[in-house]
Amino acid sequence: MDDPMKRLVGYQLAIFDRVSQAVERSREKHTRVNKELLDQSANLNSGAGVIAEERKQLMESQRQLTANISVLENKLNELNAKKTEFPDASQVADVSKVFRGQTPAMEQLFDLAGEIAAIDDTLYLLGRALNDGKLSLNIYMRQVRKLAQQQFLAKALALKIRGICNLN
Repeated sequence: MDDPMKRLVGYQLAIFDRVSQAVERSREKHTRVNKELLDQSANLNSGAGVIAEERKQLMESQRQLTANISVLENKLNELNAKKTEFPDASQVADVSKVFRGQTPAMEQLFDLAGEIAAIDDTLYLLGRALNDGKLSLNIYMRQVRKLAQQQFLAKALALKIRGICNLN
């Protein structure tokens, strides 16, 4: 009797060892799977944070764009309203007739402002040409002196006209 009992205990121990090994393998497998799931969850959570921040930035950009569109539409409406004040393009043969001064003095101020701006542009381009080596210093100085004199006289005349018209 002793022999079958030993065998029974031996079988029980063998079964216990195999069940223990199976449980241990299962526990290791579940631990590994749980770790992978936790890592994936952390990645998803960080991705969700990034998505939330980008969504917030997009909403702010959309708000700014909506505000800019509103401003542009208002300015367009203003321009369309002012457009009615000017004659139709088909009726205007000469553009300079559209921008006329109310008096001959104002007309002369328009012309002087154009002349002064043109001289400023010319002086700037002469300076660039000198810096780029496309113009000699002698020619540059001669032209600048001549243009500066013209500009001085134009500015002096413009100041005098502004004083006479009380536009200061």
